[in-house]
Amino acid sequence: MFEYGNFFTQNKNGVMGTVDSGKARTRTFQVLWTEDNRLYFCTGNHKPVYKQMKANPNVSFTALNVRTMESVSVCGTAVFVDDKEGKKRALDENSGIKEIYKTPDNPAFELLYLEVSDVSAFTFSNSK
Repeated sequence: MFEYGNFFTQNKNGVMGTVDSGKARTRTFQVLWTEDNRLYFCTGNHKPVYKQMKANPNVSFTALNVRTMESVSVCGTAVFVDDKEGKKRALDENSGIKEIYKTPDNPAFELLYLEVSDVSAFTFSNSK
């Protein structure tokens, strides 16, 4: 697990940034799990975010711990993987995802990881 893997395990919800026709786009995402230097996510291949990441895989993800006011941002490359066991894990560990995609064989169900190349952290806790 990379240096901030535990942070993202505890603070799964955040904002994913992509590029769309030269403009920044953001939307909420949830980390499924972290492994090595990677954060795992899923999406549907019918969504604009999928098309954006396929066209330009340079993305960022930021999460905030509202209790401590610490945020961690990572930048890297989105890598889509055809990993049936990973998709099964995503479905087994996330009932909301299971409601959407039902089975790892769903042709719209895409598993990806962010290969982290840059990490930055910031805290608001000292600024009152």
